[in-house]
Amino acid sequence: MVNGEQSQSQRIFDLAFTVYFLSYYRMLCAMRLALCVIETVQSRILWVRILCPQLLAACEKRLCKLMAMTWICHRKRVAESVKMPKLRHGVGFLSLFVALSLLFTQVAVAAHSNRTLIQQFAELGDRSTGTPGCAKAADIIAQSFRDLGIERVGRQRFLLPVTQYQSVYLTVKGDRVPIKPLRLNALSPQATPDSGLKGPLYYVGAGQLHNFNGMKVKGSIILMELDSGKNWLNAATLGAKALIYVDRGPTTKWNFEDKYELTSVEFPRLWMPLSQARTVFGSFEAAESGLVAPDVLLTSNGGWRRVQGENIYALIEGKDAVLKEQLLVVEAFYDSTALVPGMSPGADEATSIVALLDLARRLRDHPPARSVLLMATSGHAQGLAGMREFIWPLVARSKERKNLRRELKARIERAEEALAALEPPVVFDTLDETSAERLREALAEEIKREVETLSQRLTQLRLERQADDKQALIRKLADRRFLLRQLDWRGSYQDVTLEERRVLRELIPAAIRGNQAVLDDAREQLKCLKSARRLRRFFSDYELTVFISLHLSSHGDGVGGFNYGWLYELRPQINRTSTYATIDRILNRCSRQVEEQLGLRRFFRDTLRPSPLRPWQSYLPDHPALGGEVSALAGILGFSLVTTHDGRPLWGTPFDKPKNVNWEYLEQQGRLISGLVLKLAEEPELVSDRRPLKGFSTLSGRANFIRQGELFPDQPAPGTLILTYQGPSLFYSMVDTAGLFHVRGLADSKHTVHKAILEGFRFDKESGEIIWAIDKAMTGISAYRVKMRRSFMETDLVMFACRVTTLFALLEPRTFSYLTKIKLIDGRSEATPLRYWWSRIDTRSSTIANVFLEPITPFKLTLSDTVLKRKLVLLNSAPSKPEGSGYRTENWPILPTTEYLVARDMWNLLQPRIANLEKHGISNERIRSLQREGIEALQGAEQALDSYQYDRFMEEARTSWALASRIYNDVERTQKDVLFGVLFYIALFVPFSYCLERLLFSFVDIHKRIIAFLLILGVVIGLIYSVHPAFQLTYSPLVVILAFFILGLSVIVSLIIMGRFEQEMVLLQQRARHQKGSEISRTKAFAAAFVLGVSNLRRRPIRTALTCITLIILTFTIMSFTSVKSMRHRGRLRLKEQSPYQGLLLKILDWGNLPPEALGTVENKFQGQAVVVPRVWLEAKDRTRATVVPIHMEGKEVLASGVVGLNYLEPEVSQLGGILSCGRWFRKGERQVVLLSDRLARSLGISLQQPEKATISFWGMDFKVVGCFRGEELETHADLDGEPLTPVIFPSEAAMEVTEVEMEAIEAGEDVKAFQSRYEHIPGDLTVIMPYQTLMAFGGALKAIAIKPQSPETTRTIAQNLVDRFGLTLFTGESQGTFMYNASDALSYSGVPNILIPMLISVLIVLNTMIGSVYERKREIGVYTSVGLAPSHVSFLFIAEALAFAVISVVLGYLLAQTCAGLFATTSLWQGITVNYSSLAGVAAMILVMMVVLISVIYPSRVAAAIAIPDVTRAWTLPEPEGSELKLTLPFLLKYSEQLGVGGYLRDYYQGHQDVSHGIFTTDDISLEFYCPTSEKTGLGGPNHCENECIQIKTRVWLAPFDFGVKQFVHLLFSPSVEEPEHYLEIQVILQREAGEANAWKRINKAFLNDLRKQLLIWRSLDGEAQTYYAKLLATDYASEELSTLSWT
Repeated sequence: MVNGEQSQSQRIFDLAFTVYFLSYYRMLCAMRLALCVIETVQSRILWVRILCPQLLAACEKRLCKLMAMTWICHRKRVAESVKMPKLRHGVGFLSLFVALSLLFTQVAVAAHSNRTLIQQFAELGDRSTGTPGCAKAADIIAQSFRDLGIERVGRQRFLLPVTQYQSVYLTVKGDRVPIKPLRLNALSPQATPDSGLKGPLYYVGAGQLHNFNGMKVKGSIILMELDSGKNWLNAATLGAKALIYVDRGPTTKWNFEDKYELTSVEFPRLWMPLSQARTVFGSFEAAESGLVAPDVLLTSNGGWRRVQGENIYALIEGKDAVLKEQLLVVEAFYDSTALVPGMSPGADEATSIVALLDLARRLRDHPPARSVLLMATSGHAQGLAGMREFIWPLVARSKERKNLRRELKARIERAEEALAALEPPVVFDTLDETSAERLREALAEEIKREVETLSQRLTQLRLERQADDKQALIRKLADRRFLLRQLDWRGSYQDVTLEERRVLRELIPAAIRGNQAVLDDAREQLKCLKSARRLRRFFSDYELTVFISLHLSSHGDGVGGFNYGWLYELRPQINRTSTYATIDRILNRCSRQVEEQLGLRRFFRDTLRPSPLRPWQSYLPDHPALGGEVSALAGILGFSLVTTHDGRPLWGTPFDKPKNVNWEYLEQQGRLISGLVLKLAEEPELVSDRRPLKGFSTLSGRANFIRQGELFPDQPAPGTLILTYQGPSLFYSMVDTAGLFHVRGLADSKHTVHKAILEGFRFDKESGEIIWAIDKAMTGISAYRVKMRRSFMETDLVMFACRVTTLFALLEPRTFSYLTKIKLIDGRSEATPLRYWWSRIDTRSSTIANVFLEPITPFKLTLSDTVLKRKLVLLNSAPSKPEGSGYRTENWPILPTTEYLVARDMWNLLQPRIANLEKHGISNERIRSLQREGIEALQGAEQALDSYQYDRFMEEARTSWALASRIYNDVERTQKDVLFGVLFYIALFVPFSYCLERLLFSFVDIHKRIIAFLLILGVVIGLIYSVHPAFQLTYSPLVVILAFFILGLSVIVSLIIMGRFEQEMVLLQQRARHQKGSEISRTKAFAAAFVLGVSNLRRRPIRTALTCITLIILTFTIMSFTSVKSMRHRGRLRLKEQSPYQGLLLKILDWGNLPPEALGTVENKFQGQAVVVPRVWLEAKDRTRATVVPIHMEGKEVLASGVVGLNYLEPEVSQLGGILSCGRWFRKGERQVVLLSDRLARSLGISLQQPEKATISFWGMDFKVVGCFRGEELETHADLDGEPLTPVIFPSEAAMEVTEVEMEAIEAGEDVKAFQSRYEHIPGDLTVIMPYQTLMAFGGALKAIAIKPQSPETTRTIAQNLVDRFGLTLFTGESQGTFMYNASDALSYSGVPNILIPMLISVLIVLNTMIGSVYERKREIGVYTSVGLAPSHVSFLFIAEALAFAVISVVLGYLLAQTCAGLFATTSLWQGITVNYSSLAGVAAMILVMMVVLISVIYPSRVAAAIAIPDVTRAWTLPEPEGSELKLTLPFLLKYSEQLGVGGYLRDYYQGHQDVSHGIFTTDDISLEFYCPTSEKTGLGGPNHCENECIQIKTRVWLAPFDFGVKQFVHLLFSPSVEEPEHYLEIQVILQREAGEANAWKRINKAFLNDLRKQLLIWRSLDGEAQTYYAKLLATDYASEELSTLSWT
């Protein structure tokens, strides 16, 4: 029994020993592996670094003791010595030991797997789309899905264009060195011609202009530091052929992106690491005169290619019977961004795809309830092309997809038929009709292409200087072209000649290649379409619930969800808050659960819901385009999970390697993402009825090429690259062999105000040059600027063969405004070119522009920042030909030193114009002074260029250009001013000639009147032609005069036509109302009054002559003794008695941004003379909120609100170093350093005694703290403008939407600005200071430039010069205080006091003359009133007379002044007298005299109006009624012969008011009778005949308002006048009230009687024909013997 027990104990011990040993070994391996991973990632968590080694050591020690004890017991077989409590304790420890071993094993395996994947992806070298590395990455992902046991794995293929390079080499001293191109241009590949680019190699350091001094830059290749900003433009504009950057690394992506250029430019830029540069060039920095190598050869073979991208997807079926029908999609991109093609390891950039693969493993181990689709996309760097192509089949209409598939199949069928027809051998003798027709169709396109090639070749040969020596070749090519055209015109190839057969056989191989390309292209597209179709069918089985896109990195501080991003710039009213409310709530709940399980604290950020305290944009400092944007735009509940507060600085660079990955953070983030997705897959309430608004749209287009000499574009333009701008995003596509292209994933107009702006170019495959461009005129603006109104839009582009010229430095040299207003001119015809294109110049981020024209086309152009002025003129002029001949694109592919060429052309144009003005007596001292300075600057620039002093050359050229642009507009304004003055005078000569004819001759016969008018007009124009300089200043004086008369005749004809039309309309209305008359217009009445007034001048010739002489003398005096001059006014305003420092400050009001190039311009101007330092801020796009900058250090986080970029020399300028509390200011060359405020430093736990030991992290980058400053002192340390250096926010500025009108203006080049005056500065203790170069690379904005001269006493002198050189706000600090300088053009009026007395005398004379005339003509006024003229008409009679005085006097006075000036200007008699030639002065003088006359006639005209009888609109008093009867006599006289017309008119008028319910009255029972006002007489007509029979009209009238019930009987009696009964009649009115209240009857009768008086005046204004009409009408209705004897004629 004892032995049995011992045997059992032995077995127990044996078993325990075995388990202990195995557990020990497994635990030891797992913990060592985990410890290895933790040590590898250099964990910053202290407890992990300390606890893991201690735990491992303790476990080893404990297990060793336990195993030793067990072994001893086993060896001695003494079971009794083993205490069972110890055994139980060992077993308990064993359980814990096994659990820990399993946990550590899983963690270690997962971490090791992720690290292995990232290393595997990084080893591919370059995973950018279209590269072999990308294809291998796709295979790795697909195989990983299959290795995990996922069965449903698929691939979606799509096509997109990318740049690819075959070979790039630099040959130095016979050694061929490989070198890498850079992807720094949106369009141009970094390619060279096949022969390469050859020239000397110069090292220029940072590339500032002074670094180029002494080097022959033109035609050279430049070696420049990568940390040089946009200084590559200096090399390009100086004429260098190419540039190689030296990268001292590790360099962030911002140092690449700040050199990115949207405009295509043939200027290759390449990259070389410092190590390679040292190997190839040695110590290149020490090269003598910068010459590294006297001769190098650069060759780069590359260009745009269409490649196939792939999206890989895998489905993991859900386990829940209900939820598995729902689909959760998780997407991540797997390609990399290649800023240096071929060197894009993308280790950190692979974080998203690694997290996706890790998620796949976890889903395999824990099957989800809901089905999950894992999607790996490519094309990430091409505007999320893969993501957009993935979404397209899900949302595209079936009709769109079916039409595309049908088109591709038809194209394949046609290509196969063509290849069959071309299949050799082709025997023309045996061709039947069908075969011949197919052969003709197969060869048609190739024949047209050959004809186009021959036409271009012939054009080039004929324009060459040695064209005479090549006549034989020209004839040969012309004959071949003619033969080909004949073949093209043939209907069949059955009966072709032997020569034609030979030509056709030569074309067959090219035709086969062309049709084979069409076939291959169609098949490839159909293959991609089928893969999209399979994807679409795949989704048809599921309900898509949520779409999650991963955009992860390894250097942030958490993960947040975002449904917005930077791919689309959406309208502010696109608010998705309510749509995402449910998913936001679920995300927050699930994230908290996952964080608790994993022991993570505040890892997930609540960013999906907008916060009023912090915008979502502040979490993403690198402004990424996110996949969740695309899904949300498609109406899917999609969002992106993004690593927050990580600028991803190494993405796309050669330095994104595994060693720079934060493995610890990557692991934590991956576990959070996996756990979160697993929770969402189990969430039952994930489905929501609310979806985002759909806005995913597609633009499909056709690009056709127009051949030379053709009218219509009928040739497809395959290989054309289409770049589509929409807001900040760029979308690429390529035209296929059928001329079609598709841009998928644009935002429609409901979501964005941005149009789809297209640029299309085809590049030469050998040289990389642009050979085709869009024809701007033929295409039309609506076709290349497409408003996406629907989900599917179409457009058509027309391409033409072109050559390109690149222009540089398109910044206004004074204000640094972007020049966006362009006018392109054909140098041959001086008109707009027939075919042309220019690159986008409205981006306000580029100072380069391209002009595309047909070959051999010379061009001229002007550019400006406003439509009112021209700031840049390019003519290719010479002093002998100032108008220039234009720049031919073949000779000028690049316009180097554009600033100098502009200045030269503008001065060549200006100098003869200024001389011409001065020759004719029009001089301006200010213009002469500026001209002198500008010419001196231009000559200085030429001298500096000859001596290779480029910094001085550029400054002198820019100064000359700035002065020329000012003078150009002044001279142009002066010329136009003089010319417009002449046109004004000629226009004034027309009424002058009429008035003078009326005054001198007053012919009755119309022919004599016209002849006299024309003679006077001709004499006056001839006189002004001989004395006024405008006709000598203009190129064709006769054209000016003819143009005026043509314009005048056009206006007259237009007025006649409009008058006739108006007259017909009035007559039509009258017929409809049964009326003949209408109210006379005020214009006609005034015209008649003017004619009468002018005619009255002749009645009093002496008074008229004396008055005119007075006004002539006044005009002469004003013209001769006054002057209006334009002058430059410089202002200097003292702001404070003290100044912070002595220096200058340049800025834009309202804190506008200065272009980065402005700093280089100012630095270059003061090179060696002053210290120039910038002020750079980091601003959010929403200026109402501060920029949030999270700063981390050792687990602590603080939020800064502002970042300021300053120069290392700032303390020398503004003494800002005094605010430092500890540490030092940063030094020259330091980039990754910062200064923190004391408050921020204390919050991070930084010692204020030794801050240099601290290193902080923000935006995923480490910065060394070199010092701390007192924040309150930064706030109080004001600059020269009185403001602190800290950034500002505009809290009162509303976040308003950019309207479509504003966007149209922006796209047209307008600078739409909103002025906001209320702002506040960020507190100083929440501000970070860093080197400005680093901040500008991050996207900081240049706000101001401070200057400290070497001699402070020269500050004022410098300011006076700068205020004209730069059109910015200028502040100065001087010994007398702080000042603000400004300069503006102002008008100077001189001699005005000299004319006050003559003006007063003239006023009194005219006043006296007109008052006397009024009182002398009282009787005449009465006559005018008696015939029906209103008082206003009578008043205007006298005003017209005064105007006639004024017109005659001012013209004669002006002619007198100009004639005297022309005759006596050179004599002593005329000394001290100047004559105003300008329209401003001359017109002002004339208007002044006219105003004097009009002011003088105001009182007399009022007196005349008072004398006249009041018109119908003036107040008058009704007589009191007698009971219910009211009698009165109207003040209207008419002749006996007129009563039939008046009676007929009134009867017709009242008949028109029968049965109406509107107006002031309605009538009924109208009758017209004749009565005898005197006793009957015998004789004429019988015994009872009345000698003067009169009319009486009776009617019954209801007065409005009709609800008053006022009714009356109206009796109108025509009776002989009391004063002259034999000649005139008057009208008596008798009103008898029949119904209505008496007071109301009297009150409202006033309107009725006013209307009656008005109708009598209207009848008076009718022409004779109309008056006769009414008389005849009455005579016809009342035909009788009595009426027949009355005269109505």
